[in-house]
Amino acid sequence: MNAARYAYVQLGVRAEDEIDWITSLLWEHGAQGVEECDASTLNAPDNSWPIMLRAHFETEAQAQESCASLQRDHQREAVVAFIEGDDWRHAWKRFFHPLRIGARLVICPSWESVETKPGDQVITIDPGCAFGSGMHASTQLALHCIDKLVKGGERVLDVGCGSAILGIAALKCGASRVDAVDNDPQTWPVARENATINDVDTA
Repeated sequence: MNAARYAYVQLGVRAEDEIDWITSLLWEHGAQGVEECDASTLNAPDNSWPIMLRAHFETEAQAQESCASLQRDHQREAVVAFIEGDDWRHAWKRFFHPLRIGARLVICPSWESVETKPGDQVITIDPGCAFGSGMHASTQLALHCIDKLVKGGERVLDVGCGSAILGIAALKCGASRVDAVDNDPQTWPVARENATINDVDTA
C-alpha cells in the first residue's frame, strides 16, 4: 500500500508586513491551513529566509495552481512540496509533557502520568485535532487568569473552546457553569471526550 502524500506550498517572506496579505492570498487559493515558521518554531526555515509560510491543500492540483499563481502574478519564489506518510499526526506528542500553571493547575496529556501535591487540579487533555494543549502562550496566559480569578460559583463563557481546556480548568477551579462554543465541528467530539475524561458535566 502506498503511503499517504500531502501537498503544500512553501514560500519565504522577508518582511513581517507581507505575512498577512500573502496568507490571505493562500486562503483565497483554497488552503486548508497556513503555517508561519521562523527561528522560534520547530520547523524553522533555513538561513535564506527569516520567515517561511507553508500552506496545506487538499489536493496536489490545488497546490500546483496556487504555486503557479504566486509565481506568475506576484513574482514569489513558491514551490510545491510533500509530506509523506502519517507520522506527522502524532510527532507533536514528543513535545507535550505535564505542565504546571499557576498555583493550582496541572496540565497532563492523556498518555502520561504526573505527580501531584495537595490542592492541585489536574486537567487531562488529548487535544486531537483541536487547538488547546496548553503549550501555546495564549492558552497559558488564559489558564493563569483562570487560576487567579476563578474562586468558586462563577459562570464562564468559553468562545472558541477547541479542546475545552479552558472551560475544564474553570470548572476544576470552582466555576458553577461553563458555556463552551466553537464554530469548528471537528472540535466538538474532542471537547466532549476531554470533559468526560476530566469528569465534568457536559449537559
